[in-house]
This record gives sequence, structure tokens and C-alpha cells, in this order.
Amino acid sequence: MIVTGAAGELGYRLSERLYRAGYGVFMLDRVPIAHPYLRERLDGGDPWLRESRVDLTHPGALDQLSEAAPRPLHALVNMAGLKVFGAFTELAAVDFEKVIETNLIVPTRLCRWAIGHLEHGGVIVNVVSAAGFSAPAGYTAYSASKFGLLGFSMALAEELRGCGIRLNTLCPPTVATSEFLQREGTSGSAQLVPAERFVSVAMRLMEPGAMVWGRNVRFFTLRKFAGSVWRDVRRWVMDACDMVRFR
Repeated sequence: MIVTGAAGELGYRLSERLYRAGYGVFMLDRVPIAHPYLRERLDGGDPWLRESRVDLTHPGALDQLSEAAPRPLHALVNMAGLKVFGAFTELAAVDFEKVIETNLIVPTRLCRWAIGHLEHGGVIVNVVSAAGFSAPAGYTAYSASKFGLLGFSMALAEELRGCGIRLNTLCPPTVATSEFLQREGTSGSAQLVPAERFVSVAMRLMEPGAMVWGRNVRFFTLRKFAGSVWRDVRRWVMDACDMVRFR
């Protein structure tokens, strides 16, 4: 298993669950894995747990990955991401483009690489987020990258149909990691996705016997589902109006 963004809380939580389930895990991130349980085993030379400190936006990153990646490869989880918010006219061009490269270009490169290395029955999981479906003000860079990754993933899932590789996406709203809760000074709310639920869903998508393919898991609650239905109905009404206005 390859997990990118493994030094972040969701990355190391998923890596730990995979490791405890008996999988070999290769963790990628630009910074060292600090999680005590994983760090102890990494420093102890456990062959089932490895890390690589790599900047995946670097031109030579794929060559480095090809040399170090485990074989056979069962799954790739594209979890690494970058968030930069603010009005488009106030964002530095370099910051905007860094978000696009990290959140969109890097996962597409890794998918291209993984298709040639995954075993039959292998899995790709792209972490998109709910920003792949909504674009509020201040999210120009982040939403652009996530809309792009969602569209890419849906198209690639269709292209991989019948070839022995499954591709699914995880599209959660804000996940209640301890990092987020501490930063926001809250103990959580019904609007947040529990971190353990996120990890459990990712695990289910990667089970060897799972038949889940081409799904965009959105972590709906009843309230969110009702809101989504309302937005769809509103869009259909607007589309009907446009048919009349622009015929």
C-alpha cells in the first residue's frame, strides 16, 4: 500500500490501520512521520512499514518512487493536499499554482505511474473533499483543484472498467481530526465527519474482495442529503429556465 500525505493525521491514522490489518505500508510525505506508534516501528526497521521523505511536486519524485516502491502493489491512496484560501485577486500566482500542482497534477501523475504497477484487483483511492462539488468565495484555488481531480477520477474510473483496477474517490466535508478541533477550539459537531469514519470507509474501499468501483463517497448525513437534493432541484429549475431563455 502507498499512502501519500502520510505525516498528516488522516494519513498516519490510515497507515496505522492498514499496518495493523497486516498490510505492508509505504508512507510518503515531505516531512518525517511523527506518530509515536509508527515512528517506533519505522526506527526499528520493520520491513512491513517504510517511509520516504519526498516532495511529490519535484521532477524526480516519480523516479525516486519507482526505485523504492514495494512490489506487488495493491493500492495507492492519494491523500496529500494543500489548502490556500483567499480572494483570487489577492492570491499570489505562485500560491495558486502550487495548490493546483499539489492537489491535481501530482495525483494524476501518481495514477499514471500506479496503473503500470498495481496488481490485478488493485485499488486507487483519490481524496477529493466536498470542495469538488461546491465553490464558495475564497476557494478559487482549492475548489479548482478538487473539481479537476473529481472529473479526472470519474473519467479514469470509466477507462479502467474491466481492466482489474478499481478507482474510487472520498469526498468528505471537514473531517474532525484532533488538529482541526484544537485549532478551532471545539469538541466537534454533527457537521463534521469523524476521523475514524473516514479511515474506516477508506479501508472498506481497499478490501481485496470489495466490488466498489467508480464511487464518489460523500459522507452524507440526512440533513446534508436533503440540502444536496434541494440544490439539485434548484439547478434543474435553473436549467429549465435557461432552455427557454437561450433556445
